Amino acid sequence: MSPLAGIFVALWLVVAPVGVIDFGFVAVDLPERLHARFLTEAGREDALRVSVSRDGRYFVGYREISLGELADRVREAVWRGAERKVYLAADARAKYGTVKLALAEVQRGGIKEIAILTN
Repeated sequence: MSPLAGIFVALWLVVAPVGVIDFGFVAVDLPERLHARFLTEAGREDALRVSVSRDGRYFVGYREISLGELADRVREAVWRGAERKVYLAADARAKYGTVKLALAEVQRGGIKEIAILTN
């Protein structure tokens, strides 16, 4: 690989928005960040993905759940071998309180490491 091609690959990895790649989330408009990092591990098969939609619905992967189920689903996923880290995809227009409740439930489920995904 030429040095120029290596530079282009490196730039693509840094600049490529997370929302373009299917990481197993429901469709949410991720908030924009100027210095977002590309998290390739969010696309791993055992990654624990939680989404909060614009209208306040909660999802684990593609499956819709209630807020009361979230902590139990997180515990269950970790018991089945999921990584002990949650990747949270919250819609940019979701209410702060709705996202805060999801974070609290994830922590109640025993997860302390939470990555909030952005574009």
